Amino acid sequence: MSKQSHKLLLGEIILQGVGALISWNAILTALDWYNNRFPDSQPGFWIPLLNFLPSAIFQPLTILYGHKFTFNTRIIIPYIIIAAILVLTPIVVELASDSIGFILICILTVVMGAVNAIGQTSVFGLAGVLPEKFTNGVMFGNGLSGLSITILRLICLGIFPQDSDGYLHSTEVYFIISGCTLIVCSLVQVHLMKNPLVIENLSKTHSKEASKAPPLIGENELDSFRDSVGEFNHKPKAQVNYKDLFSRIWQYLFLVWLNYVITFGMLSHVALATEASEMSYPVFTTLMIFIFNLFDVLGRYSPAVYLIKRRWLWIFTLSRFVFWLTFILIASDDPSIPPAWLFSWTWFKFVNMAIYAYSNGYSSTCSMIHGPSVAPEVCKDKAAYIMVSGLLCGIFSGQIISFAFQGIGKVPS
Repeated sequence: MSKQSHKLLLGEIILQGVGALISWNAILTALDWYNNRFPDSQPGFWIPLLNFLPSAIFQPLTILYGHKFTFNTRIIIPYIIIAAILVLTPIVVELASDSIGFILICILTVVMGAVNAIGQTSVFGLAGVLPEKFTNGVMFGNGLSGLSITILRLICLGIFPQDSDGYLHSTEVYFIISGCTLIVCSLVQVHLMKNPLVIENLSKTHSKEASKAPPLIGENELDSFRDSVGEFNHKPKAQVNYKDLFSRIWQYLFLVWLNYVITFGMLSHVALATEASEMSYPVFTTLMIFIFNLFDVLGRYSPAVYLIKRRWLWIFTLSRFVFWLTFILIASDDPSIPPAWLFSWTWFKFVNMAIYAYSNGYSSTCSMIHGPSVAPEVCKDKAAYIMVSGLLCGIFSGQIISFAFQGIGKVPS
């Protein structure tokens, strides 16, 4: 495989990482529009929740039965469905009444969450059978997705006026561009599956592609070999032993779960439950989210430069609990706790968020790389599927835990 082809494949995998999280990031960064359109329905709570809940069903189903379908089927079809939903969402909301519109949006969100669970899990499974740098690429793409979607949303909001019509038109453009990106990801997915490295590595697994892979020895050569030595025993691929697989990857599964618990335990509320005297609250929170996405991307890229040793990953991940203390002290704004000047300093809030985000990206990516790397070749894709469950459950668990901290800090009206 040429160096140029290798780089092209890595770029294509990164793009799939972007596509795998577009729906989630599109929802999160458009919550201001949902809140503006449905102020009495708590969309900030229901929309993310309904997007996540289907993954509790469809992600395990993908682990168990995903190998019965090709990767193209499991990735491209979800992309197309999500793209259609993103484009239709603003239209449905404007044409329907408030109550009906919100119900329809909830239904579409559930569908989007279900297919995204299949697609995202499959993207990680595909990367998991390849060398470690490709899992790194997917994680990097995930980070780029959040960063690019945030920038795109800010541009759309800046172009259109800040009224109900402006919100609608900016959201339409924003969702259409997001949907078109997914169509591009679908086309790229078709191409990358033809890469020799992908074909070779998938042939070692129980995937649908493995059953369709051309034999390494031509049929004529195989017949000639049979004639010369007689019949020979064909050694079938080892079956996936989930108990053995779990015993190999459990610590990385736990660490990726713990990492996102630490992150979303604060990010969902406390991290933004403060303000800056130098700027308005909307500007401050926008900058904080931008800083998080930017440094999260940098953290996700860093394992390509240096992958932390497995024994140190535990210490690194557990040490991130220190950010719970810093965020709580910042949000509490208690002048009796020294050094109060530091916790109230705007630049400290930005720096704290930057380190917090960088460590999140780095720790999660290292865990996602190490997990499949310790699995046998025949089930590396399964290992990657299971690792995704740790990621998703960590995000959800962190959001649930964050409710315990809602009394800390204040969000200006």
